[in-house]
Amino acid sequence: MFFRNSIFLFIGAGLTACSFVLNRSVTAKSIPVKTEQRSANAVDSVVSPYKLQLDVEMSQKVAVAEVNFINDRVNGNLGNLVTDYLVSQPIAGGPSNAVCLLNWGGLRSTLNKGDISLGDVYKLLPFDNYLVYVKLKAETAEEMKNWILKAGGHPFSGFYIEKGKLLDRDKKAWPEGDFWLLTNDYLLNGGDNANFFRDKLEVIQTNLLIRDVFLERIQGKTLLDNREQRLILE
Repeated sequence: MFFRNSIFLFIGAGLTACSFVLNRSVTAKSIPVKTEQRSANAVDSVVSPYKLQLDVEMSQKVAVAEVNFINDRVNGNLGNLVTDYLVSQPIAGGPSNAVCLLNWGGLRSTLNKGDISLGDVYKLLPFDNYLVYVKLKAETAEEMKNWILKAGGHPFSGFYIEKGKLLDRDKKAWPEGDFWLLTNDYLLNGGDNANFFRDKLEVIQTNLLIRDVFLERIQGKTLLDNREQRLILE
């Protein structure tokens, strides 16, 4: 039952992620089945070995959480955690001074206190979205800030928004000039109405899934609580 549910989960995740569209011609063939019970038993006999292997792989411990990490829209410790780890060090070929921005809806689960398994991370980041570096015009920073505020919050790292003002990582005035942003290909392509990416100057494709990078960077670590107030609305 878990395996069959997982199939539907993965199919649903793929549709929701909107990272690609697949068109395929399918030819249907009717195969008579004597009884529903026999059909179910036949499916289970085929699926069972794969389910056991999947259960073992997904139960592997990858990290330990100090607290429960929750995806709150404003200053959620889960959003802070994921964006911090993604931007903590540049990916090969990427700029060293990038900030990070993700969409709140891209984080689909919590990470509960205690051992974190591979399956927990797949539940958190089920979509096959890729990390990209995007160079944006200086004036785009204001559009990015307004997009975050209009949505009521999104996970980000490397800057602050305090009472409508955009500040850099040191809480000083946002610097003039073009800037680099680490994000996902879903937002780059206009997902969640992130229309400010239309004026992008340059894109560096990492060809790495967000999930894979996050997994690699938390491997064997204790994940510490971080409730830093990065978005102050009033």
